[in-house]
Amino acid sequence: MLKLKMFVLGTLVTACMTAAWAQTGSIQGVVKDNSGAVIQGADVIVRNIETNAHRSGSTSSTGVYSVPNLPVGHYEITAKKDSFKAYHLDDIQLTVAQTLGLDITLEPGTVSEEVMVRASDVPPVDLETSQVSNIVDSARMLSLPLATRDPYELILLSPGTIQSDSSLGGFSVNGTRERNNNFLLDGADNNDTSVPGIPGGLAALNPDATEEFRVITNNFMPEYGRNNGAIIDVVTKGGANNFHGGARWFGRYNALGARDYFNHNIDPQTGNVEAQNPYVRNQFGFNFGGPIAKNKTFFFVDADFQRFRTTLTNKSTVPNAAFKSMLNGGTFNYTDYDPNDCAPASAPCTLPISAGGANSAIPGVGISPTIKQILSLYPDPNGPAVDQFRGQLFFPSSSKFDARNLTAKVDQHIGDKHLLSIHSAYDQSQDPNGSHEDFLPGGIGASGFEAHTLVTGVSLTSTLSSRVVNQAKFAYNKTDIPFNCGGLNQLSVGAVDQYGRPRDFSLPDVAGFGCLALFDSNGQWRKAGTWSWGDSLSWVRGAHTVKLGGDLRWVYENGFNSFTSRSLVTLQPFSNFGFATIMANASNPALGPCDPFGFQDPLGQGNPPNPSDPYQNCGTDASGNPDFVFQDMANTLLGVMDTEQQSQFFDKSGTRTANDLRRFRQHEYDFFVQDSWKVRRNLTLNFGLRYQFNGVPYEVDNNLSNLFENASGPAPDALNPLTTPGCDPTLPTCSGFTFTVVGPGTGHLLYNNNFNNFEPRLGFAWDPFRDGKTSVRGAFGTFHDRVFGNLFGNATGNPPFQQTPFLEPFDQPENVALPTTVPTSIYTADGAGFFPVIIDRHFPLPYTSSWNFGIQREVLRDVTIDVNYVGNRGFHQFRVVDGNPPQPSLVAANIANGTDPSQLTFSSLWFGGPGVTSVNNSAFFSAALNEATGNSWYHGLQANVTKRFSKGFQIQGAYTYSHAIDDSADPLVASEKTNRSFPRNSFALFNERGNSGFDIRHRLVLNYAWDLPVGKSRAYLASGFLGRVLEGWQLAGITTIQSGHPFDLFGNRDSEHTGLSARLDLTGDPSLLAGHPKNQTGVNYAAFGLAP
Repeated sequence: MLKLKMFVLGTLVTACMTAAWAQTGSIQGVVKDNSGAVIQGADVIVRNIETNAHRSGSTSSTGVYSVPNLPVGHYEITAKKDSFKAYHLDDIQLTVAQTLGLDITLEPGTVSEEVMVRASDVPPVDLETSQVSNIVDSARMLSLPLATRDPYELILLSPGTIQSDSSLGGFSVNGTRERNNNFLLDGADNNDTSVPGIPGGLAALNPDATEEFRVITNNFMPEYGRNNGAIIDVVTKGGANNFHGGARWFGRYNALGARDYFNHNIDPQTGNVEAQNPYVRNQFGFNFGGPIAKNKTFFFVDADFQRFRTTLTNKSTVPNAAFKSMLNGGTFNYTDYDPNDCAPASAPCTLPISAGGANSAIPGVGISPTIKQILSLYPDPNGPAVDQFRGQLFFPSSSKFDARNLTAKVDQHIGDKHLLSIHSAYDQSQDPNGSHEDFLPGGIGASGFEAHTLVTGVSLTSTLSSRVVNQAKFAYNKTDIPFNCGGLNQLSVGAVDQYGRPRDFSLPDVAGFGCLALFDSNGQWRKAGTWSWGDSLSWVRGAHTVKLGGDLRWVYENGFNSFTSRSLVTLQPFSNFGFATIMANASNPALGPCDPFGFQDPLGQGNPPNPSDPYQNCGTDASGNPDFVFQDMANTLLGVMDTEQQSQFFDKSGTRTANDLRRFRQHEYDFFVQDSWKVRRNLTLNFGLRYQFNGVPYEVDNNLSNLFENASGPAPDALNPLTTPGCDPTLPTCSGFTFTVVGPGTGHLLYNNNFNNFEPRLGFAWDPFRDGKTSVRGAFGTFHDRVFGNLFGNATGNPPFQQTPFLEPFDQPENVALPTTVPTSIYTADGAGFFPVIIDRHFPLPYTSSWNFGIQREVLRDVTIDVNYVGNRGFHQFRVVDGNPPQPSLVAANIANGTDPSQLTFSSLWFGGPGVTSVNNSAFFSAALNEATGNSWYHGLQANVTKRFSKGFQIQGAYTYSHAIDDSADPLVASEKTNRSFPRNSFALFNERGNSGFDIRHRLVLNYAWDLPVGKSRAYLASGFLGRVLEGWQLAGITTIQSGHPFDLFGNRDSEHTGLSARLDLTGDPSLLAGHPKNQTGVNYAAFGLAP
C-alpha cells in the first residue's frame, strides 16, 4: 500500500516528466492513394494480436498518422477511408524503442473490400529515426549458444561494441568507457549507481524471460539520457490471451566440453599437460503466462535457478617441514655462502639454526606462540622447492555459485483507454569463493558474497485522445551485497581490538595470513538503489509527433569498506630496517652479531662489526647477496613485529566507530522535449533538447570532507603543535593543511554545482527513392554522463574521519597490545605522508558530442545492409592525477646542487631529506586528485548485414573498423590490464594521449541459425524414423574475429623523477619467438628495455 501511495504521489508531482522509459515502440507513416496523393482523415487501427488491445489514429491534412507508446509485440494494422478498399497488414512485429515507418497505399473501391499485405512485404528499413541501433529478439536469444545463458553477452553482436579487458570486463560502445552505458529493464533504471561497468545490468536476465532488447549505440532521442554511452533497453515477456508455459534444464560439464585452447599449461609436478579444470553447471527453470481475464488482465512469471561448481588448483608458497621443525625446538640445516660465516670451514657450509634458541640475536626471545599457532595451519609443500626454506603448495580451491531469479509481469487494461503494467525482477546469488582468493586449503582467506537485487516498476499508459497519449511511471531498484572473509575462526589468532578484530600478519616470502582479499577487513557491505519517477506526454499534430517530459532519480548508497580495520603487521625488521634478530653462526663468538648498520656499535658510530663484510653472520645466498629471505623467515618464527598499522574510523564529532559506514545520497533531474516532423512523406526530421541537472552527492550525517587548499603547495596553515595530531609538541610551530567537512548545513558542497548540462539533438531520415527500401540517415547530439558512487566514496578516509596510526613495536605480538584509539582532527601536519582522495572543486559532468551518417538498404528480399560512419568526441572525462607531485623546478635545483639523479626517485622525492626532497610539502605522500579534464576521440566505419529469419535461416554480420584515442584512464580502473590510473607525469598529461584501452581496430561478429529442413512437413525425410529423430534440430553459432587490445609496459626506473616508473622503450622485435607455446599470447618482453 505504501508503494502504491508513493506511485500516485510521484505521478502527480511529475505530471510533465518522463525518464528514459521508452520500452515501447511507435508506428507512423503516410497514407496515400495510387497516384501518390495524400489522404486526409483515414482511420488507422492497430491491434495487439497477443492481447487484442486496440489503438487508433487518423491522418492529418498531410496524410501523416502516428500511433505512439505501443507495447512491443505483434500487431495487425488496418487502414480505412470511404471510397477506398481497406488495407490490412496481418502480423508485423514492433520492437522496443522502434519507430516503425509504414506508408500505406489505399486502392479505390469500397470499404467492404480488403487488400491483404504480409509483414514480409514490409522492408526492414528504419525510415523514421536517425539513431544507430541493433535489435536482439527472443528467437536469437534462444537459438544462439550462450555458455552461461546470459543474454547481455549478445550486446556484442552490435557494431561498435567491444568487451574491455579491464578488471570490470564491461562493454565499451563507440570508444566510450564501460561505465557509461544505461541499462533499462521494462523502462526501469537497471544500473548499479555505485560500481557501474560490469557486463550487464543490475538484475540478471535469462533468455526464457526476455522478449527482446535494443542496443542504441549512437544519437538516441532526447527522451533518453543519464549516460553518454549506449542505451540497452530490455523488455521482459508478458502474458497473452492464450496460456503458454514451459520448463527447461541446461547442463554443461567438463566431461562433455572441449578443452579451452589456453588450458594447456604444464603441470610442474608431472611435466604433463594439466588436466581440465572440473566444472558442473546446471540451469533449470519454468515459466507460465496467460490471461487472468481475457482481453483485460494478463500475467507472466518465470523462475530460473543456477548451480555452478568448479574446482581450480591454487598455489601458495609455504615454509617446508624442515624449516618449521624449529617451531618445536628442532634444528634447521642452513646452507650459507659467506666465507666469514663458514670459517674455518670453506663456503658454502651447513650451519645448524635454532631460531628460538642459540641463534636468536635478542636474549630471551624465543618462538612466538602466536606464530606457532598460525604456521600450524600451513600444510607442508607438495610441489617444487622454492629454496631451502620454502616450497609450493598446490591445493583445490572450490567455487560453489548458486543463483535464483524470479521475473513477473502483470498487465491490466482499464477500459479501452488505459494500460497498467507492473513488473518485477528479483535475483539472489551467493558464492563463498567466487574469485578463488583463498591462500590455504579449506577456503581460508577467501572472499565470499551473498547478493540480493530487485528491479521493479509500475507504468500507466493513458490514451487521452487519438492524438494524445500520456505515460506515467514509477520504478525502484536496489542491490544488497555483503562480502565476507572465509575462515574467520582460523584467522582469529592472538589479541583482539575493542571491536573483537585480531591482527593480520603479512608473512614475508610466504602466503600472508589474514583477510587479505578484503584489504584486511572482516567484511564489507554495500546497499544501493534508485527511486525513479517520471511522466511523458506524446502529442500528434499534423506532421509532428511531439513528446515532452522528464524524470527524477533519488539515488542512495549505504555501506562500509573498513579497509585495514584488522591491524596489519609486518615481520621484516631486517629487510625494512636492517635490524637482525637471527645469527647465522651461533657457535663462533668471534663473528659478533649480524649488525650491518651498526645499531649495536659500542662507540655509537654506526659501524658494523666487520666493515669489510657488513653482512657478516647474517647469512649469504648462492648469488653472494645478503640472505634477506633467511633473516625474515627466521624472524617470522620469533614474531618480532617491525611495523603495525590499523585504520581507525570516526564520525564528525571525533567519536571512534567500528567501521566507516556512510550513507550517500544523489538527486538527479532531467527534462526534455522532442519532435519527429514528417517534413515530406520521404523525409523525417528528429530534433529536440534535453536538460540534465545532477545534484552534488552528499553524506546524510555530513561524515565527508574535501580539501579545498592547494595540495601541491607549501603547507598554508599554522597549527597548534600541542593539540594537532602529527605535530611535534616540542616545537614552537607546526604547519599543515585543513580539510573541510561538506554536506547539508555545513555551507560547503563536495564540489560546485554545474547548471550547464544542455543536450541538443538533431537528425534526419530520408528515403531518396520513395520505395521504403532505402534510408539515408544522419544525426548530431550532445550527451552527458553522471558521477558514480565509487568515485566520491573513496574520499571517506579523509580527515577527520579516519586515522591510521603507524607503529614500530619491534616486539612479539604477545607483548604488544593492539593500537589504542588516537586523536583525530581536520588537520594534516606537514610531514605526515598522508594519501588523501580529493575531488576538484570544479568537477563538471563528462559529455560527448556524437555524430553519425549512414545508409540502410534492402538489397534483396529480407536482406538489408546498414553502413554508418560514427564519431564521438569526449570532453571532461573523469581522471585522477597526482595532487602533490614532485616539482620539476625543485628536482632541477637539487641536481644543480650536486645530488645524484639516481637518488631523486620514488618515495625519496617526498622523504629523502635535504638535497633530495623535491616537493613543497610532505603532508601528502602523493594525492589522488580527481579531475574532469580528460578527452577522447573515436571514428568508426560500421557495417551491418542482416538476413532476417525466413525459410528456416537467418544470419547477421557486424563489422567495425575504428580508432579510439584518449588521454586519460578511468580514475579507479585502468582500461587495460597493463595500464594504471595515475598518469606517468602529472605535469605532462599530453604524454598520456594514445590508443585507448578500448581501441579494437578491426572487429567482425557473425551470428547465424539454420533450422535443418528435415522431418515432418520439411523438404527432407518428411516421414520415417530417421526424420523423426532429426526433426527440430538447429545449427547456430557466433563467430568473432578481432584485432588485439592495446597494452602498456612499465619498468622499475623512475627516469623522469615523478615518483612513478616509466614506460619501457621498444628496443627490438616484439614478435613472439619461434617455437613459443601454442597458448602463449602477447609480445616478446625481451624486445623492451628500461627508459634512460
